[in-house]
Amino acid sequence: MDNDGNHGAQERKGSIALDAGQHPITVGWFNGGGGFSLNVDCTLPGGTRRALSGSLVKTLGGQTSLAGRQHGLDYHYYEGNWNPLPDFATLTPVASGQVATVSNAPKQREDYYGLRFTGWIKLPADGIWKFHTTSDDGSKLYLGGELVVSNDFQQAPTERSGTIAAKAGYHPLTVEFYDGNGGDFLSISYEGPGVPKQQIPAAALFRVLPPTGDTDGDGLVNFLEYAFGFSSLAAQQAGLPKLSSAANITDYTFNRRTDSPDITYQIETSLDLKHPWEIIPIAPNLIGTPVALEPGVERITVRDPKPQSTATRRFYRVRVTQE
Repeated sequence: MDNDGNHGAQERKGSIALDAGQHPITVGWFNGGGGFSLNVDCTLPGGTRRALSGSLVKTLGGQTSLAGRQHGLDYHYYEGNWNPLPDFATLTPVASGQVATVSNAPKQREDYYGLRFTGWIKLPADGIWKFHTTSDDGSKLYLGGELVVSNDFQQAPTERSGTIAAKAGYHPLTVEFYDGNGGDFLSISYEGPGVPKQQIPAAALFRVLPPTGDTDGDGLVNFLEYAFGFSSLAAQQAGLPKLSSAANITDYTFNRRTDSPDITYQIETSLDLKHPWEIIPIAPNLIGTPVALEPGVERITVRDPKPQSTATRRFYRVRVTQE
């Protein structure tokens, strides 16, 4: 609808056929000299005219922080013959686990199975975001509990899309998928302010565990296991931070994440655990080249720049924090 130009208050109308659901809208307006006003109304099916505000307009608010976040998503795997998608909440999964991204890789057979992925996605900017699923057979994508993409059909790999207005931050994400017989495929992608169309990267996807909990009961809280590149679901002993000393030289070796810039690591030392801890800068005291252990995790060794005396006892620790 075009109501542009310098003029007094005047109404212009336009119409468009829309499917039920959410649709992006942009309204541009300017005022020159003299009086000014702006009203935007719409006429709904049935003839009711309403101001375009309140319940008719929605922008999903994102969380600015997410305690206990770890990269990845949780998934449940099901087996059965459905069309369309079932209500997975009423079914018992055959298997469950964690994945880095959304695909049909967790399947345990070629036909008649379903997957449900849950977690969080981090959007970097406010604006209109467009999501896509490509699936064989059916799929749906929800953001913040809102159905954004409905691609729920028996079909060869087919892409369908949906848009939603959302704030920057963390948003709950759910993807559901089923396969009948024949071929099978699933992928999801997005595009938005400053982000060209692309498959949703692992770096944007998160799951949540209680940060101070110890899910696997190995004595290391979930957050530290994640920060050191361990699994929070399997007891971990090997690979913990290690201190070594020889010829008055002390080295501290530990794993750190390279895919989580919000996690910081700081080595500190003290003579008696009572006086203030002294920080050992990591970058200028690195020894050798970091060793890549897996995508997003490396092992480093940091040397204390102060020579040690056998007559002096020193304590060391690595402080790990998450913004």
